[in-house]
Amino acid sequence: MSKITVALTFIAEVDLADNPSTASQFVILVGTDGPDEMTVGDLGADQDGDGDVNVTITETAAWQPVTGAGDDVVTGQGGAGTGGPTEQRMVIVGGPGDDTLIGGLSDSDHLWGGPANIVSSS
Repeated sequence: MSKITVALTFIAEVDLADNPSTASQFVILVGTDGPDEMTVGDLGADQDGDGDVNVTITETAAWQPVTGAGDDVVTGQGGAGTGGPTEQRMVIVGGPGDDTLIGGLSDSDHLWGGPANIVSSS
């Protein structure tokens, strides 16, 4: 399975909606060492917490948000301009810091907390 990586340190509008090859790829959203808010919904992902979709994609094998050292919030429940909850698989990897990790609607979501106090729910 191949991967598409979008780093939070380089915010851009990434539109992969018309790319049929993304159905078998993981879309990796990489956070910073500060506090990050990443929201994934059925319309795409808001990777910087500004209420605007930064990554648009029609279908992917999985969304994989990876947090940095800050106190981060990652959710697959939509909102922040991303529409409703995502039905696509979420593989969320928490880092150091007090992270809140919330999956989407998929039964195959995986949430991994980091070394600090992690609140995980799906």
